[in-house]
Amino acid sequence: MNDKVRCDIRESLDKVSSKMRRDYSGNLRELNLHVGQDRLLARLWLGDGITQMQPCEHLKCEPLR
Repeated sequence: MNDKVRCDIRESLDKVSSKMRRDYSGNLRELNLHVGQDRLLARLWLGDGITQMQPCEHLKCEPLR
């Protein structure tokens, strides 16, 4: 592939990725959620009865103390 085609593909992927992030963020805002909270909710959905530390470890964050 030549450099022009690679550059065009890269630009197209950047545009698609940016639009997807904006759309996803907008969809979350409609639910009064922020990016990242969706991951926590998904983790809680999968593991009924998990401890506070388990989602914190999965999300690489610290619990409130």
